[in-house]
Amino acid sequence: MPRKIAARMSLPEEDREDLAIAASLHNLGHIGTPDILLERGPQTTEEERVFQGYPERGARILGACPELRSAADMVRFHREHLTAPVIHADCRESRYPLCVGSSGWPRSMNLF
Repeated sequence: MPRKIAARMSLPEEDREDLAIAASLHNLGHIGTPDILLERGPQTTEEERVFQGYPERGARILGACPELRSAADMVRFHREHLTAPVIHADCRESRYPLCVGSSGWPRSMNLF
């Protein structure tokens, strides 16, 4: 399915592959999330902070492999609503076309 979506968006083949990898592994960062938070969900502000860190943890895991760095960026920002007033500077500067639109302005990345 991610490849079909990427094709409909006319993404280059390299980005289609990255999107397929990121879609398959977007929850990888849950590996570093305490089981109790995965089972019952966060109940405090601190637990919410830890839980919401899973995209960054997943991106660090994938980013350790140079061939997966673009997929790592997709995983890092997959939960962001980039049309919001506060946007990660890292995403604004990303080379990834789904993260920054052709106008240079970020767009929504919640694809997975």
